[in-house]
Amino acid sequence: MLRQGLQWAVRWELLFVALLAPLLLFPGQTHGLAMAGIPLLWGLRWLDQRHFIRRTPLDWSICLLLFMVMVSFLVTFDPELSLPKITGVVLGIACYYGVAARLEQPRDIWLGVAFMIAVGCGVAGMSLLGTSWFDKIPVFGQVARLLPTVIRGLPGSPPDGFQPNQVAGALVWLLPLMFILLWNHKILDLPIRSRVWQWPLRIVFLLILLLIGGTMILAQSRGGYIGLLCGTLALFVVPRKRLLLAVGVLIGVGVVVAIIVGPQAMAAYDRTELAQASQSLSTDSLQGRFELWSRAIYAVQDFPFTGMGMGTFRRVMPVLYPMFSVAPDFDVGHAHNHLLNATLDLGIPGLIAYLALWLGSAAMILRTLATTDDIGIRAATLGLSGGMVAHFIYGLTDTNALGSKPGLLLWLTFGLVFCLYRAATTPRTFTPNLQNETE
Repeated sequence: MLRQGLQWAVRWELLFVALLAPLLLFPGQTHGLAMAGIPLLWGLRWLDQRHFIRRTPLDWSICLLLFMVMVSFLVTFDPELSLPKITGVVLGIACYYGVAARLEQPRDIWLGVAFMIAVGCGVAGMSLLGTSWFDKIPVFGQVARLLPTVIRGLPGSPPDGFQPNQVAGALVWLLPLMFILLWNHKILDLPIRSRVWQWPLRIVFLLILLLIGGTMILAQSRGGYIGLLCGTLALFVVPRKRLLLAVGVLIGVGVVVAIIVGPQAMAAYDRTELAQASQSLSTDSLQGRFELWSRAIYAVQDFPFTGMGMGTFRRVMPVLYPMFSVAPDFDVGHAHNHLLNATLDLGIPGLIAYLALWLGSAAMILRTLATTDDIGIRAATLGLSGGMVAHFIYGLTDTNALGSKPGLLLWLTFGLVFCLYRAATTPRTFTPNLQNETE
């Protein structure tokens, strides 16, 4: 009886993680109990299967990241300010290992993809009803103003509505995947193989693409647009080894140049020049971004090994590293660069762990594409890789910080990438119901 109970609990681990998600995303008086729920689930797995988690190529990176999260909690000046980000990271890691352990069969993986798309639809729907829209492009701004403002004041969100750049950063994960699924709609492992269902399925994918893509357009995020363009191009570059190598070399050269020239460029924005800058500038302008990045670099130099604590940059920066191109009471929630922000939160070791997650996932994607000829695996892998490229590029000028609510999409993507990698490297058929007949 006890054995059956353990097997049932392990089998439905993802359900329990979903039940804990609201408590971890919106921490309150019950956050301690919710935090204890994650290791409890892993303990039940050990009792049943003699291992806490399913081993994956990202394990050591996650261990280092968790260690730096613990260090971050010890050094933060305001634990209550850091707690939502910490619980968000713990929830994301629990989602990753839940997906890795549960989604083994081909259809389970497609259910995971469908769940991720459903999350994207939920984000888009809520954003349409609760975003404080920009007015950068007049036509889009006029359309956005016609939408009702129903959702306001969610815990952890700005009181005037969701930030459009954050919305764009969440949605860019999904759009390359939707492009792939719309183009290759026959790859889904469906119980009904009749051609009658092909066009309705394509219409559903098209409606989802219009919902997510339309919301993305209304967000008017330049970083999101550029990221989406790069992610779409990646769908054609990633499968071609020579072209991928050339692009990789160009990116490597760009990174080296940025490392060498970047700090000097930041230093050029000294106090005298910025004091004379127009007070109408904000972090959304190019000069405002350069000033913000310079402040982030100064903070990294002061807190190189431990970081300043997750989510504390918005409070520390105005006191120790004030900006001159924005008003003193302007709320700057993060460094507007995901690499800088990870370093500010978790120090240089945390940045190493964060980059290792991306590089490890990229390596799994390349291995998957090189190993399998299965159209299902290749299409899903390409779609997820396009989303990764899109979000990484978006994150160079903005960020959904580690532990933020949209950050769950990062962990879901990494988990699905691992499941596809495992499916490609084990002898099983991923899409047994694939329709090979010609139209």
